[in-house]
Amino acid sequence: MWTNCKLRPSGEGSATDQTGPRVRCRLRGAQVRVLGEACPANRITARRACDTTAHGGAKHAPLTAGRLHAVVECDAVNTACVDPVATAGVGHVQYWYRHCLLQRGLYDALRRARFDTRIEQPPAAVRARTAINSGALATMSAGEQVPPDNVSILDEHGRVVKEVLGPYPEGAQPTVSCVATGGRPIPRLYWRLNGAPPLEGALEQQRLLPEGGVAASLRLPRLSRALLLAVVSCQAVSSPHVPPVAASAAVHLLLEPLTVRLLDENRPLSAGRQYELRCETAGSRPAATVTWWKDGEQLPHDRELTNADGNVTTSVAQVTPALEDAGRQLCCHAANARVQGGAVSDCWTLHVRYSPVVSLELGSNINGSAIREGVDVYFECNVRADPWIHKVIWRHNGRLLHNNVSAGTLLSNQTLVLQAVTRNSSGLYTCVASNSEGDTESNAFNLDVKFAPECRPGQQLVWGAARREVLQVPCEVEARPPARLFRWAFNSSAAASETRPLDAGVTAAAPGRSVLQYQPMGERDYGTLLCWGRNELGAQAVPCVFHIVPAGRPDAPHSCEVSGRGATTLRVTCARGSDGGLPQQFTLELADAERRLVANVTSRGRPDFLLEGLQPGARYTALVYSSNGKGRSQGSAAR
Repeated sequence: MWTNCKLRPSGEGSATDQTGPRVRCRLRGAQVRVLGEACPANRITARRACDTTAHGGAKHAPLTAGRLHAVVECDAVNTACVDPVATAGVGHVQYWYRHCLLQRGLYDALRRARFDTRIEQPPAAVRARTAINSGALATMSAGEQVPPDNVSILDEHGRVVKEVLGPYPEGAQPTVSCVATGGRPIPRLYWRLNGAPPLEGALEQQRLLPEGGVAASLRLPRLSRALLLAVVSCQAVSSPHVPPVAASAAVHLLLEPLTVRLLDENRPLSAGRQYELRCETAGSRPAATVTWWKDGEQLPHDRELTNADGNVTTSVAQVTPALEDAGRQLCCHAANARVQGGAVSDCWTLHVRYSPVVSLELGSNINGSAIREGVDVYFECNVRADPWIHKVIWRHNGRLLHNNVSAGTLLSNQTLVLQAVTRNSSGLYTCVASNSEGDTESNAFNLDVKFAPECRPGQQLVWGAARREVLQVPCEVEARPPARLFRWAFNSSAAASETRPLDAGVTAAAPGRSVLQYQPMGERDYGTLLCWGRNELGAQAVPCVFHIVPAGRPDAPHSCEVSGRGATTLRVTCARGSDGGLPQQFTLELADAERRLVANVTSRGRPDFLLEGLQPGARYTALVYSSNGKGRSQGSAAR
């Protein structure tokens, strides 16, 4: 290339050139290197005042005033070549450049270098470092200085960055580029990080681009949280006399969450009650994904709240603990799906409080299916609770039991003892345990006390019958289990010592009940029927006794009187007659003066009647009679 160009004072050099300063240039080597790019020089020819060759040892011919044309042809494919077009004058030198174009696979560029030795005084001389590889200083007119047209920052994939660079994982060390187009002289590029001075080493990577412009690369320092949102800027400076043009972008990082914590305190929770729990995580970019877990089982969560800069995320979950959750691990898990690993968790061991869990059992050495009257029985109330219980009560068929030593009922903590149980001890037993969380009643245990058959109270024991009248006499007994076998016998009143079994006419209507069909034929058939039941515990000790008596219609009541009068009330009493051998009842019929029935009153115990709601001053007639299973007696009028 042309190097060591010097201006010589007018009058020096060849006698044939006295019109102005002379320019001496030396062509170095067989290659032309322009702006850092190599371009083989196939032919370099100087015409008019300079004749030189492409050999390093060529003779230097002085350049006279006038014009020097240099033609450089580049035949290298895929080579970017830029030739300077220069004008040299006394006191200043002007440089500009154009680009070689790639056409049809080879470079065919014609560029001209012009050296003008005419003496001109520049309007405003400035010194600027040019991008010519020789690094020579030249002076350029301030009026011809132009700022760059555009400056862009490109990521490692060559994409233009708009405000955001990245995001990059923590620890990455990406390389970014800065490209500036336009500007005269060729701009120099300066990198800055968070406004700090130009980053060392950036200028050595500056290069010209084939399509025009200048570029510089920067390998960012290893990225850490300290560089989150750091501003990387590139400034293109053509001259101190024109404003610089800059581009900037903020470094965005992919960061794993730093912290996660369950808010509030790990306090005891009540089973069955809903709680709102919150978990907060910070340090993740983008915002962390928060999940809730209970012993490896993922739980649903209600909502997530993220602050304005996305650094802190709060997750809210509705949790309803159960008794079984006591001692389990409740964890809040935060992770960044775009970062491998780095998940963080915070866990609580659940302390669940619950109302008592109660179960009632019969004593371990007692056979519940073989309890009979007279044996001792005890129950155990098993309790599991948190906090522990402060009270246990016992119930029998819903009624509260109290400690009663004389009755054989003993209460001791979680144990109930029943001494010498009877059939009345049968029924449903429960225990109720209480703590601060509530009261819980146990399962009901049905105590079944077995006993031999006994005659059921309240049965009809006297049966009146005429001769040859057929009676259906039922015998009902109480027993546990119910009696299914029955035995009947007859004891005549005429021969009290004679008892004969009765087999014919006996039917078992239902468990615990037998019916005897009996027909008295004569006087000796009136007497006593005996009935015994039997179950698995044995035969009935005392039989049920039924009396068979001659029967007819009852006699009428007598001596009926009105014993009390009032404005609207009337009381009538009578003496009863013979019942005819059967249970009887008494009836009063009240009629007015027109013989219309006003009242009909029945009394089972005795002939004593109270009439109310009568008309004052009215006249009434009262008729009293008795009746049994054989019929009705004659009536008796009250006086």
